[in-house]
Amino acid sequence: MVSKACRGKGIGSLLVKASLHFAKNLGFQALQFNMVFSQNTSAIQIYKKLAFSIIGTVPRAIQNSDGSYQDGYAMCRNLDDIALIGSLAAFCPPITPFLLRLSL
Repeated sequence: MVSKACRGKGIGSLLVKASLHFAKNLGFQALQFNMVFSQNTSAIQIYKKLAFSIIGTVPRAIQNSDGSYQDGYAMCRNLDDIALIGSLAAFCPPITPFLLRLSL
């Protein structure tokens, strides 16, 4: 998740793109997010822009604080067109130190 203060700056897209490259470099054939809530329209928009599709729906997956429900989506994307890269530094230099701290 991206904090409210940091939204709208491309961080979510950058994190998903980095995830795609990490997965490809680790030998995965596809990347799947198992529970994307239907009211999280910002995330769904990012995933669809990056060629993810909804492959399944869990109806009424979670109850909101107001008593209503929202569905959960499984979203998947094939990694065939993602290039292998030797280093994520070549892909996203400004965030590389942050990613390195995450991997420790």
